[in-house]
Amino acid sequence: MRNRIATWIHFVFATVVVIGVFLQAYFIASYFSGAGEGARDAHGFVGGVIVGSEVIVFLSSLVAFWGIWKWVGWSSSWPRSGRYRSSWPRPTTILRAVGFTVCTGSSRSSC
Repeated sequence: MRNRIATWIHFVFATVVVIGVFLQAYFIASYFSGAGEGARDAHGFVGGVIVGSEVIVFLSSLVAFWGIWKWVGWSSSWPRSGRYRSSWPRPTTILRAVGFTVCTGSSRSSC
């Protein structure tokens, strides 16, 4: 490890990504349980934070782990996998495609 500060930045933002993924799952589950548009907006916001953090993880790995290319490669997989995940169709699209009725919002009157 070449730079202690870059290593700490890498660690902190990797932790942000891991916690953020759990928060995203919580928010989208809340949305589908009827929590309202705020939960979906929070899901999107946390997703943006995660993508930015993944890029910072990769950039800090270039400084912290220069010459340890396996570690840099693993760090570069985070933003690449995030890009792949963001190209998936929305869960509501999948549920409607297989015949489910998707009720959104805090009131069930839209079903």
